[in-house]
Amino acid sequence: MRYARPVRAWFLLAAIGSLGACSLLVETGDLAGGGGGASTTSSSSSGSSTGGSGEPRDAGPDAPLPGTVDAEPPVGCPAAGRTCIADAPAGWTGPLVVFDGADADVPVCPASMAVARIDAHRGFRSPAPHGCSECKCGPGSGAACTATVLVKAAGCADDGDPKTLAVGGCVVIPSGNAFTIKVAQTGGSCSPNGGFPSLPPATWDTKTRACGAPSLLRTGCEDGKVCAPDAPTPFRAHHCVSKSGDVGCPGGAPYTEKLVANGIADTRTCAGCTCGTPANECEGKGRIGPVSTSCAVPGATTFDVPNDTCNTGASVSMYLLQSVTPKCEPTSAATPSGTLAPSTPTTICCIP
Repeated sequence: MRYARPVRAWFLLAAIGSLGACSLLVETGDLAGGGGGASTTSSSSSGSSTGGSGEPRDAGPDAPLPGTVDAEPPVGCPAAGRTCIADAPAGWTGPLVVFDGADADVPVCPASMAVARIDAHRGFRSPAPHGCSECKCGPGSGAACTATVLVKAAGCADDGDPKTLAVGGCVVIPSGNAFTIKVAQTGGSCSPNGGFPSLPPATWDTKTRACGAPSLLRTGCEDGKVCAPDAPTPFRAHHCVSKSGDVGCPGGAPYTEKLVANGIADTRTCAGCTCGTPANECEGKGRIGPVSTSCAVPGATTFDVPNDTCNTGASVSMYLLQSVTPKCEPTSAATPSGTLAPSTPTTICCIP
């Protein structure tokens, strides 16, 4: 605290009689404190007033008395576990605490520096070339079955009377006639279900993680410094700043030790696995039963009808089924393409 300055009143008393032209200065004491009796000291008009100790009584109207001014408070962080360090220069992020070591040892960001700013690597090592699995084709879709039934004379000696048959439809074959059925599949496709890339992982010399504080104290430190949390083990003992790209460290101390960390650009894949046209999986079926003029044949027995083969026998009603999902075969093998390389560099500059 600052103490009240003593108030001194000096009175000039005119000497009477034998004192002649001499002057007398009288100190009345500390008026502000209601002090005790007055003391007197004489001096010439040109000298300064001194007490018994020889100290000047008054060094000027604004000068404090010795011992009455508090010392300036020490400069430093107002919180434990923090240190005053240089603030991040313009265009840089930080201060940060940085880990640079083995992937298996990378720590989580400490509570005091819980904002993950950088997760990257240093020292890229190219892996072995990648390969592709066997090219296969998945089940087909979008196919349709159609058929043409030719009702012919016995023995299929003539060209016959063609009748189109759709899935679920039927044709009545009169008694004593023969027939052939030609089944076809239209449309449909299959998607590749193979040719997948086998990707060896990238390897690096070190894993780099940088963590920043949610907020920094900007009180208690010299101008240009901030009160940043200390770096815990296994982070580097000294703080760092960062900037996108591979750039030089900011000029001047203290952030002079440069590291460059990278992300990864992986465009590796497999191309060229293709599938052919779906094979014909449509089947013709027949039902044999009593003579009938409609497809509704009670008690009919279903039998396979070979494709494009002459069929003879009793009265038959025909219908067509799509019995299985179309299938495709690969027409080419998959081949590797693309690359794996470091990318998106970040410059980290640290206090050595």
